[in-house]
Amino acid sequence: MLNEERTSSPQLMKSINQQRVLNLIHQSGPISRVGISEKTGLTQQTVTNIVNRLIHDEVVIETEDMAPLSGVGAGRKPIPLRINRSNLYAIGIDVTVKQISGVLMNFDHQQLIQFECPVECFESAEHTFECIVQVVDRLLAGFVHPERIRGIGVSVQGLVDSQTGIVLNANAFHWREYRLKEQLARHYRYPVNVENDVNMIAIVENLTGALSASRDNIILKLDQGIGGAIVVNKLLYAGYRNVAGEFGHFKVDFGPNALPCKCGSRGCLTTIASIGGLEKRLEIGFDEMMNRFRSHDPFIREELRVTGEIIGQSLANIVTFFNPDHVLLTGKLIEQTRDFLLPVVLEKILETAAPYCRNTVIKDTVLQDGALMAAGLVIKETVSSNIRIAD
Repeated sequence: MLNEERTSSPQLMKSINQQRVLNLIHQSGPISRVGISEKTGLTQQTVTNIVNRLIHDEVVIETEDMAPLSGVGAGRKPIPLRINRSNLYAIGIDVTVKQISGVLMNFDHQQLIQFECPVECFESAEHTFECIVQVVDRLLAGFVHPERIRGIGVSVQGLVDSQTGIVLNANAFHWREYRLKEQLARHYRYPVNVENDVNMIAIVENLTGALSASRDNIILKLDQGIGGAIVVNKLLYAGYRNVAGEFGHFKVDFGPNALPCKCGSRGCLTTIASIGGLEKRLEIGFDEMMNRFRSHDPFIREELRVTGEIIGQSLANIVTFFNPDHVLLTGKLIEQTRDFLLPVVLEKILETAAPYCRNTVIKDTVLQDGALMAAGLVIKETVSSNIRIAD
């Protein structure tokens, strides 16, 4: 085994050790310097140096004295440390087909400033980026401590390589291999995290939401388009180019009348079961569609029933293949038609899935605010030293 000290630069080791200390304070705080040294194996002098830097940067603060130490040196009171949540801030941006919304909040999840920019249609890649800049600028304009902002999180409806921050494909925004992270980091000089919107949902729901008790799960978002995410052993499964889970492009129609998809293929689930697909197929806007649905229009209800069966059949194949303990459904289509659509989906899963996979728990949840989740991603990246959703 290679010696870690020989393969890592002193600066890299300093950064790794600081992240370990910060992560421990976040997870176990309030905790003393001595406690940090005992849990990390770092020398007390190394811990003191790291803590002093964190205090100087106002990332960590000292709190009330703990009980005196026993044994040698008894009488000295260790000073506990905790994350300075109310004095650290994050910006979250949610990029959707119809608007870009943003929020500035502190690490206590208190929202300070919000701003939304409705957009009828994005004209170009540059226009989309300019709209994001407009939202970020409005958030910064009303804030007097920009130096305390720890980063910008961006949620994007599209194919995203979260490791590089490159949007691989997002037709509505005219982005293909678009270096969004690089562009924003150059513009604002803050760390930037870019994530697919459904992966963002997976992270949040597995941490503290409907999937907190689950280890292996599938998330399916039925909205203007269809997106998905895969979690295996509490790890977000990204795939080769960090775009795993794009269930909207699961093929459900192979006939001559299979509808073309924006991905360049035909017969994708999104062409039939997304809001956009329904609007195009039925030649009716979603608001009017839901009004007619609530008025028990037989045509609309039959189309939604067929849609539910297609969703259920697709999920049955996915459940049989991945064997997750939970499947979570979310998105505007589920929220608006829950009591009608969910029973159809569940019946088709039970009818079609392999018998040994039918104990998978199917849940649904109300879609959380994308900008808030994006800001939460900044907080998670700031105080976490690993990529696990939970230990």
